[in-house]
This record gives sequence, C-alpha cells and structure tokens, in this order.
Amino acid sequence: RYLEGFFSNYFDHVTISRSSACHIAGESDGMQVRYGSDLVIEDNYIQDIGESGIQLAEATGIVRHNIIRDGRNSNPSDDSPGIHVRDSVLSPDPGPVSIWNNEISGYAEGIRLESHANSRIIGNYIHDTTFIGVDVSYTSGGVIVAHNTVARTDGDATRTSSGIRIDGITAAEVTANILLSNERGLYLKNSATVTTNSYNLYFGNPTPCEGTGCLGSNRITANPLLDSRGFLSAGSPAINAAGLSLPAELTGWAALTDCQSADTGNADLGRHQPTCPPSSYQIPLANNQSGVCHGATKLCTSTGWKEPNYEGFVDSVRPETSANCDTLDNDCDALTDEQCT
Repeated sequence: RYLEGFFSNYFDHVTISRSSACHIAGESDGMQVRYGSDLVIEDNYIQDIGESGIQLAEATGIVRHNIIRDGRNSNPSDDSPGIHVRDSVLSPDPGPVSIWNNEISGYAEGIRLESHANSRIIGNYIHDTTFIGVDVSYTSGGVIVAHNTVARTDGDATRTSSGIRIDGITAAEVTANILLSNERGLYLKNSATVTTNSYNLYFGNPTPCEGTGCLGSNRITANPLLDSRGFLSAGSPAINAAGLSLPAELTGWAALTDCQSADTGNADLGRHQPTCPPSSYQIPLANNQSGVCHGATKLCTSTGWKEPNYEGFVDSVRPETSANCDTLDNDCDALTDEQCT
C-alpha cells in the first residue's frame, strides 16, 4: 500500500518540481521513485511525512533545493530519513546521485546514502535531527561529503547521535563541512577511512569525532556564526577559512549547484549563501502574471533573480492578431482578443 505524495516506477529523464507534499495521510514517503535514471527532483516542500521525505530506490539523478521538515514516523526503530537513496539485490549499485542544497529537519536521519558509489552530498543544511545528519554506507567509495552544515543532531534516547557517519567505506572525502552542537560530530564506523578529511569546522560537539584519524587536518574549532537559515554570517571564521585553499574539485562546486556562490571566497566552509535568495525558499514569480504568463517564474543568474524572456519562457505567449481570437490574453497585457472584431 502506497500513500506517497508522488510514487512512480521506471522514470527516466524526468524533472519533479515545485510540489507540496504536506500532511499526506498514512506512514509513507513524500516522494518515491524506483528504477529511474537521470532524474531531477527540485524545489519541493515536503512536511509531516510518515517515512522518508524523498526516496530514490535503485534510481539515479539529482535531488536539489528541496525543503523537508517534521518527519513523524511513530516507529522508533525505523529511522526513515529526509532523503533516502538506496539500492536492492537486483540493482546493487545503480550509479551516482547528487544531493545538493536541501534543507532537512525534524527527522531521525537527514540524508542516508546506501551504495551509489561516486555520489555527491554537497551544500545541504541538516538540523535538529535525532540520530544522524548524513549517513553514508554500503558503497564502494568515491563519495564526497562537502560544504554541508549539520547542526543539533541529538536526542536519541538509546544511541549516540552523529552529525556525519561514514560506515565501513574506504574511499570517501569529508571536507569543508560545519559540525555544530551535535552529540558526536563525525563518526568513522567499522574501520571506515577517508581519502580526504580536512577543513571541517567542529564547534559545540561533546564528542567532536570518533574513529581512526577522524579529526583530519586544518580543522577549525570556533563558533561558525550562522544565521537563522544556516548561512554564514559576517565575521564567521568559516568565511574564506583563514585563506585555506581547498581541493580543485571543491572550489568549483558552487557553479555546479545552480545559483550558489561563496560569500567571500572559494574556501568558505559549510552552506553558502545563494546568489538568488528565494522568497520563502521558493522561486519567486515573474513580475508579469497576466494572461498566459500567469505562473511564470524568475530565472536565476550569476547576479541574482532576473525577469524571464516571456516569449521564450512561456510556450503559449504570442502577439494578439485577428487570427488569434481564442478568448485568451496571449501577449500578457491584461487584454483579451483586442485585435478581434
């Protein structure tokens, strides 16, 4: 029995965007896609879900710019995460997944990645979870966990909570993350090792790290000074990180994550302030909402939100002529069929 806000099998090259999966009845997932490839799940708001907010099962693609809050699973042994990427016996490693710039709170786990070697977990804000912020396990490696801010992972009554847990993996990178006020910051479990473990900021974690070599190099132990949305405030020691130089792959991550930029330099840690701060975390509507332009949204550019080219952005925009007497405002000027007699 499935009571998902969205459920599908065998979706390829599909974008799932701007859905509101709030208050779905039953103990089920907000969105679940099985056996898909090249998916984009973006700009969705998911709240009050019984199990995972978003689940990719034997699927690949990008999960970005989603807000997932207030999971309410009543089974304490079921740690359904906000975002769950998993495999199966039939498909033990479907391929990499990219999880970018999501905000997750109120779940037992924020992000759980199982299998899917060479995946990327970058720029997410995970806060106020009870067991694990980011959990990576059962993969052959090549995973990068970078520029995430994980705050206040605490509150499991029977287990030690962790901001980031890497379980049994021998080839992962954990870099430029902020671990703030978690019961345990970073946990390398079952002899897990990481190829790069540096430039992370630890502050307010009673146990900063557990596991061989887990604290890594070039770490910072100071208050990151986050604002209410988890972005870096002016004067944060994580801004430009005292001039530290990050690995080449990470310094270019902002350009890959759609409308994200560093605050003052490529060596910022944690979650970067968007170039296009969304209104209420949603893409803002374009200025002209008349006629067939109703619902058009602004476009994110390197300098911020811009008005779209309406004619190219909304398929049905066209000049009003005597041949277009269709009772529609086709040129978005608040007039209908003005050329018709």
